[in-house]
Order: sequence, then structure tokens, then C-alpha cells
Amino acid sequence: NEDVHLNLIEYKVSEKVQKENLQNENVQNENVANSIQTSNISEEKEQQLLSLLLKFEKSEKFLNPDTSLNSVATLFKTNQSYLSEIINKNKGGNFSSYIHQLRIKYLLNQLNTNPKLLTYKISYLAEICGYSSYETFTRIFKSIVGLSPSSYINQLKKK
Repeated sequence: NEDVHLNLIEYKVSEKVQKENLQNENVQNENVANSIQTSNISEEKEQQLLSLLLKFEKSEKFLNPDTSLNSVATLFKTNQSYLSEIINKNKGGNFSSYIHQLRIKYLLNQLNTNPKLLTYKISYLAEICGYSSYETFTRIFKSIVGLSPSSYINQLKKK
């Protein structure tokens, strides 16, 4: 029964992300003509930036609390406008929501694979996934997962 509940939570998180992606895709589809006309980014440059974003995700550099649009653009040797446009177009939201999704997804994976983390303070969990503010972390976590970090951890402990 507890496994079913946790699976339901994971399903709801997945369903919420899919719904948000679909909504973003619909907005993107409505704006395709405008973005094609106003975009100065070549297809080659877009693919290059998407490749760099994939490497960025795998490197877990998003866990650095100082990660910003500017720092990532500098790392990629591109400008903030291009990077922002590519993220908005391909990652289902703006830069901040993209980083929040990566961080919370990382933490959920860690919590599900490393039971020792379930005994740590929430403030430490916030820190390991890149948040310097406990309040920001708990607000973002709850907005993405649908539960507070402590409620989610309690559910995992019952598993």
C-alpha cells in the first residue's frame, strides 16, 4: 500500500511535468511563426547549445548554488539571449525553472537510491542540490513534487 502511494506520488510528479511540458509545447507551437521570424539563432548553433546543455546536465554543474544564466552562457561561450531562447524553446520553461527541475530531479534520485540521505536534515539536502536558502528549496520542492520535503522523506521511510 505504501509502495502504491509512493508510485502514485512519482506518477503525479511525472504527470505534472508532462502536463507543464504539453502546455509549454502548445504555447511554443502558437509562437513558432513568430520565433522563426524573430530568431537569429541558426539551426547549427541551436544544436550546439542543446548538446552543451546535455553535457551540462550530465556534469551536474547545476548543483552549484552560483549557477546563473550568465555563468552558464559564459561557460558555453555564448550570450545570455541565445541560451535563454534555446532553453525556453526546448526545455519547457525559463532558465530558473529548468535549473529547479534539474536540482529536484537530482535530489529525488538521490533520496530513492541512497537511504542514508533520509536521515539528513532538510537544510543539508537543500544544500547538496544547490540551494543556499532552506525556504526557497522547500517552496520549489513542494511546487514540483506536490509534497513538502519532510512529507516526501516520511513516505520513503515507510517504504
